[in-house]
Parts: sequence; C-alpha cells; structure tokens
Amino acid sequence: MNLRDKIDQEKDRTNLRDKIDQEKERMNLRDKIDQEKERTNLRDKTDQEEERTNLREKTAQEEERTNLREKTAQEEERTNLREKTDQEEANKMKEFRKKAARDLTKFKGDSWWKVF
Repeated sequence: MNLRDKIDQEKDRTNLRDKIDQEKERMNLRDKIDQEKERTNLRDKTDQEEERTNLREKTAQEEERTNLREKTAQEEERTNLREKTDQEEANKMKEFRKKAARDLTKFKGDSWWKVF
C-alpha cells in the first residue's frame, strides 16, 4: 500500500465521519422538531381544556342566573298571591262590617246587644 492509497483511505474515512456527523445532526434536528411538535400539541390541548373549563364555568354561572331568575319569579308570584289573599280578606272584612252595620240598624233599642 502506497502513500496515495493511504491518503485516499483517510479521505474516505473523513468523508464517512462527515456523513455520520451530518446524519447525527439531522436526527437531532428531527428529534427537536418532534419535541417542539409535542410541546405545541400539549399547548393546544391545554388551551382546549382551558376553553372547556371556561365554558363549563360560564354554563354554571348561567344556570345560577337562571335559577336565581326562577326563584325571583316564584317569590314574586308568592308575594302577589299573598297580596291578593290579603286584599280578599280585607274585602271580606269590609263586607262583614257593612253587613253587621246593616243588621245592627235593623234592631231598635237595646235589642241589638243580644246579637253579640
């Protein structure tokens, strides 16, 4: 083996080392790209989960508002019913007093005390 062959052999080895190094760099770059994709996917999933959580919270708040509106409406209905009942009772008492006054005017003298 002469010097020229040894030089060619060394060039081949150097070229092979360079190719191996380049391939390692490509693999590292692919790995970094894959890791970045995973991070991006994880960020996307986190964002989606955050959106879902916000939506659940908004839904819960809206349900609370709806329940509060319903309770308020029920309370108003009860209040209206109480007022109506009170008014009916007042009207009955008014009618009773009118009737009692009419009945009392029918009696003469002390005989009206016998009613009570």
